[in-house]
Amino acid sequence: MGDTVTASYTDNPDASGGSTLRSAVGAVTGGTDGVISINDLSVPGDVLTVSVVDAGLDTAAGVDTIVVEVDGSNGENETLTAICCGSAPTSIPGDT
Repeated sequence: MGDTVTASYTDNPDASGGSTLRSAVGAVTGGTDGVISINDLSVPGDVLTVSVVDAGLDTAAGVDTIVVEVDGSNGENETLTAICCGSAPTSIPGDT
């Protein structure tokens, strides 16, 4: 399974002097499923450790960043920017 991409352009004028929409379709395959985890149990004041493991997030040899939204059932929300660097990191931890 994957996505389909379509590239199109208008050939104007075409060989007959008219205008023709030309398209090519390609399939995007591969990718990985990511996993996110957080402390199973905590009490107020605890540091929550959030971990994201997703090989598809490793887009550069240098620093990789992702944004993680942490939503509490009491309405308290945090936005984390997880930063990880290295030649092939697949785990990006963050604390809140």
